[in-house]
Amino acid sequence: MSQANKRWDLEAMRGIAIVGVVLIHVLSMGIAAQYSDHAEWAGEMQAGAFPLVWLNAWARFSVPVFLFISGLLLTFRLQGKTLQYKTMLSKRVPALVLPYLFWTVLGLVMAWFIQGPWGVKDLVVTLLLGKGMFHQLYFIPLLLQLIILAPLWWKGLQWNPVKFTIIIALLQLLYYVAYQFNYMTSFRYLPAAIAKGWEIMIVPTFMGMMLYFIAGMAVGMHLDKVTQFIRRSSIAVFTFIYMVSLGITIIDVHFSFAASSDLGNSLHFYRVSVLVYACCSILWFWKLALVAAEAAWMKVFVRLGKYAFFIFLAHVLILEGLKAIGSYWYNSYGMLFATYLLTMVACAGVYELGTRLSVQHPSNKAVQMFLGK
Repeated sequence: MSQANKRWDLEAMRGIAIVGVVLIHVLSMGIAAQYSDHAEWAGEMQAGAFPLVWLNAWARFSVPVFLFISGLLLTFRLQGKTLQYKTMLSKRVPALVLPYLFWTVLGLVMAWFIQGPWGVKDLVVTLLLGKGMFHQLYFIPLLLQLIILAPLWWKGLQWNPVKFTIIIALLQLLYYVAYQFNYMTSFRYLPAAIAKGWEIMIVPTFMGMMLYFIAGMAVGMHLDKVTQFIRRSSIAVFTFIYMVSLGITIIDVHFSFAASSDLGNSLHFYRVSVLVYACCSILWFWKLALVAAEAAWMKVFVRLGKYAFFIFLAHVLILEGLKAIGSYWYNSYGMLFATYLLTMVACAGVYELGTRLSVQHPSNKAVQMFLGK
């Protein structure tokens, strides 16, 4: 993922989003290590888990932000031109597929030594859906589906960008209502095999996340107008809306867990409250990036935006490696913070080192795929 066409505000949003992605995975491993018995809580969440659960819920804006920016850049780069489908695929697909295959194979090798031999079914699921040891890679098949279907989204947006986005939003809303109702009632309303299959397939398939990408495309068609609207809007209003949506999301986690005793789905992206929260987060973080443009801490997020794709690719390798060394990396709040910090610093350092090597040896394709270039 290249820099966001020199739009530092989008780069800052990307940096904030990667902070959330890594946080979700660190906290999820912390919950698994510290509260391995949460499936037996019968809907009564232990108070000690609240900070981990709440921070996890806070970070749920992250993947929607990445999809939003990806869709935005697709149409923004067209600058009034028609969508050249073959040209777009020839540029975007290799840039995603080559790093994806590199890291997927690396994950398969690592899984063989840590978890034991895998079979053909595991190989197919990992390659096609990105659901192997490096489970974060599901994002790339998901993004590829949305890019491949871009002509469909493009035609809808050319018809009427506002109406088409609203239609997609309603479809997304209904999809989330159906899924949340399904898992909160313990799959009683569908055959178990179908319900479980839906739970597996909802993650790497476009129906679960298409709104964010399509909304980004709509914004990219009118980026200057949208940016001016955000500049003129009150940060106090955006902050209030954001905080309310975050509160509703956290309440929804507790409500969903009380009804289902399913902590994984109660923290998932595929809930109505998360849809609302993610949209409010995009507005708030964008406004924050524009308001705090000269702040040193915002420049840190801009820098992280430069590293974002590599951090996305590499961070689970570090997390799984630390887990293999010892579970103590996830057994306390202090160690979780240390694990998080170590992961971010290590990824940034390796990226800088790898970039220098790739400049010195531009023909080294393995290094470039490793870095996601």
